[in-house]
Amino acid sequence: MSYQIKGDLQVLRTIVADRRTDSGLRNLVITATEVLDRHCAWWQNLSAAAPQIVTLPDATGLPNGWQVVIAADGASDLDVQYDGGTSLRTVTGGLAYTKAVAFTLMDNATTDGVWQAYTLEDFGYTPAWRYTDTFDATTDWGAAVLGYYTMTYAAATHLKGVNPVAQIFETIGGVDFRTQPDQTGTNASGDIDLIVPDAPDCRFAGRIIIL
Repeated sequence: MSYQIKGDLQVLRTIVADRRTDSGLRNLVITATEVLDRHCAWWQNLSAAAPQIVTLPDATGLPNGWQVVIAADGASDLDVQYDGGTSLRTVTGGLAYTKAVAFTLMDNATTDGVWQAYTLEDFGYTPAWRYTDTFDATTDWGAAVLGYYTMTYAAATHLKGVNPVAQIFETIGGVDFRTQPDQTGTNASGDIDLIVPDAPDCRFAGRIIIL
């Protein structure tokens, strides 16, 4: 026999379940900003045809340890933002598998709160563990300064910490060949610079993989 509680239930000690406790999953196609609240389903499986914003709840109304999983089940990215409207993490869409990120509240002292975000990946898909990007041979390199073109990959973009490892490839005829710019550098923050001379013009189209 089952019982329904038409509201919230607060337990002051540990709940022990001999079988299982079920948490909700919500499948939804979104076309505008999706605002979550404390009572939303634990797993948000969201699909969007164009990039959309997902806003986390006001952290002051949540207990520390509150968690939600946001999955991009469509063609476009989901920009997950703090309650105040600034970006916290992008959940990538358009992948061969659904990418999901778990958001756990660590400190509820402010409306934005302090969140820990970590990706839930299928170990069978190695691209989940690296950052990749393609670049062209012109505009992506910016303007030359003091005889050199410099293209920078910020640590805040590649998310591989302060000691990243970069592999650079030149794309020729649709094939990527391992290459080395004139100089590569990584600063104390983990930002990576690719540097080539402007005379002769050594810019090239290619791909970077950061581990």
